[in-house]
Amino acid sequence: MTFPRVPDASAVAEHFAHALRAARRDDTPYRHWALSDVLPEDLAVGVLVLPIVPPMVGDSHGVRDTDNRKRTFFTPELRARFPTCAAFAEGLQRPQIARLFQETCGIEVAGGYLRMEYIQDTDGAWLEPHRDIPE
Repeated sequence: MTFPRVPDASAVAEHFAHALRAARRDDTPYRHWALSDVLPEDLAVGVLVLPIVPPMVGDSHGVRDTDNRKRTFFTPELRARFPTCAAFAEGLQRPQIARLFQETCGIEVAGGYLRMEYIQDTDGAWLEPHRDIPE
């Protein structure tokens, strides 16, 4: 038996879709959405107990790329090692989730992929509005 139980990707997708549909949109100070109950509880616990310690990053002055070598992503290697990472990635990479992002956010997602980063912010952390790829 594995603890915690790892939900299948379809359950992850369904749970996330419900959270995104129920998200509260706010346009101040910029357009963003506040989500709650984003992941199934077992998956959230699975992420918390991963034997991975996200590195402590000091004041990044509002940007994440100040110390790229310390960043941890749900790569194919991590997904192969940890079923929690696989379920997380497979659930959020589903076409219906991409369509829901497109409908909710009014963005084009065809041909794109989510880049899933494992990060823990500390008190006072902030990130300036940005787009990784200019349009």
